[in-house]
Amino acid sequence: MNGFQGAPRVRELVSRTVQAAGGNPRFREKGQAAAYTLGEAVSTEWLIAALPLLTQAGADLPPVHATGTKGQDLRASLHARLRAGRILGAGDKMTFETVAQSDLTAPRPTQTDAQSAAEKSRQARGLLGAGVLNADEFRLNQLMANGGGSGSATGVSASGAGSMPLHKPKFASVLVQFTLDVRVVARVTDRVRSSRTAVAKRELTLPQPVVVRIPLPVARRLLAAHPEAVTDARDHLGAAAAGP
Repeated sequence: MNGFQGAPRVRELVSRTVQAAGGNPRFREKGQAAAYTLGEAVSTEWLIAALPLLTQAGADLPPVHATGTKGQDLRASLHARLRAGRILGAGDKMTFETVAQSDLTAPRPTQTDAQSAAEKSRQARGLLGAGVLNADEFRLNQLMANGGGSGSATGVSASGAGSMPLHKPKFASVLVQFTLDVRVVARVTDRVRSSRTAVAKRELTLPQPVVVRIPLPVARRLLAAHPEAVTDARDHLGAAAAGP
């Protein structure tokens, strides 16, 4: 809601991580196709749209290749964690679009047809030392989907059919400010000798917080379940925060 201001820092983090993994200068130098592709993959617009996915399981950036006598293949992934939440105030009633889930603990079925591939990708990142930054923290899509009453028989049926069941519940909104941590994992492989692979991992806390708009029921649940992680010091939600 406050405009994502950390994209240049995230791109710089990606560049430093690739360099730490022994990446070719072509991945960083201006005018190089590899550097351009990598930079475009981490645009401000993409970071805003992908934030729920990044906090949930991370996202793989497009594979990038550097040609030349020392050709390399680069695969990188980006992960995020929201912490130190602070309620800024209640807002207008609005429609939230969420992806349905079969139950409260189910994984978020973004593109259900590719769910198994996503799980394999998550396991691969774990083997590479990436992990999931927020294993015990907040997951935006999961919380919002649950708030939308998405555990319906219709949602389960559609999910099983390989579609993407969407819910569009209408709730009063709440603005919440979070500190955002970002982790980049880069894997660089020699194109001639594939056995030569190096992995690097770097983390960064963005100096500017992010402000997200979430449904009021989700804000209530966060305050009740994580009082040490999400605060409402000025009691913006009032008695609503203590409601059922």
